[in-house]
Amino acid sequence: MKKVLALAFLGFLFVQLLAIFVGAQFVELIKQGQLEPLVSNPSDPANAGIFFAYIVVGALVLLFVLKYYKGRKLFLIAELLLFFTAFQVLAMLFVNEIAATAIGAVVVAARLWKPRLRNYLLLVTAGVVGALLGANFDLLPAVILALLLSGYDVIAVFYTKHMVTLAKELSGRDAAFSVTFSTAPPGAKRPSPGAKAVKTKVESLELGTGDLVIPAFLTTAALKLPGKGMFFAGQWISGAAVAAVIGALGGMVVLFILLERKKGYWPALPPLVLTSLVAIAAYLLI
Repeated sequence: MKKVLALAFLGFLFVQLLAIFVGAQFVELIKQGQLEPLVSNPSDPANAGIFFAYIVVGALVLLFVLKYYKGRKLFLIAELLLFFTAFQVLAMLFVNEIAATAIGAVVVAARLWKPRLRNYLLLVTAGVVGALLGANFDLLPAVILALLLSGYDVIAVFYTKHMVTLAKELSGRDAAFSVTFSTAPPGAKRPSPGAKAVKTKVESLELGTGDLVIPAFLTTAALKLPGKGMFFAGQWISGAAVAAVIGALGGMVVLFILLERKKGYWPALPPLVLTSLVAIAAYLLI
């Protein structure tokens, strides 16, 4: 358990720190009008409902596609497009559009050449996506969306179980929508996706990209709150964002405790989101 927990902590922390670094720049670019915002009013709580509806509809569409499409190429194309876009957006913070496009193409070629790079590329992608979304939301609508998705996660795993179906079907198509933290040797049989305990103790853990993106999304939204908490990457970071990261890491501990007690699929978002929100609230109240 300790090794898996350490790997998961490092990977999760990397995503959060990347989201802080990238998100701070996205926030500034939006303020300066150099980056087109995704929403017209980042403080409007209605944005949470709109994005939640998009996500639920997207999940239903994906279930429909999985039912009638039995191939793999479509999912590979979607994965490569995701990597290309995320790395292009990231690279454009440092180089011009032509160079950024070339970098995105190189990343796609590297993924095709070395499939094992997928885990690492997904970690970077999750940080970039979380930062981009968080930069477009103020904290209140971000909190509402995170809570809605946490509730949806519980329903989709424990009641309708369609999230479990999605995980199994996507795993069978070798689709890249989860990151594996494992102590198993290379070439060992890969466990089913989702936050899952294997055998009698936690030997591996798979988190969906959403389980990485949403905490990063909250962390980035918290960057907009006043208060210096940490000097990072050449700038002072809001204490609320630091609290969000610490709280989410506590959620990882809660998740591991749950997995140690009972094997099976667990919704990862509720502990990650709730502990993050508790930490943010504690920071604001103290």
